[in-house]
Amino acid sequence: MLKEFLPGSPECYHRVFVCSAAFGVYLATSQTGFR
Repeated sequence: MLKEFLPGSPECYHRVFVCSAAFGVYLATSQTGFR
């Protein structure tokens, strides 16, 4: 399991990017009042 989250792993960075992007969209929509 730790293998997937080791630094330098493409899958790790991909997951972080997807999570941060989804979180950013969630914040943007919640601030505009769109739910």
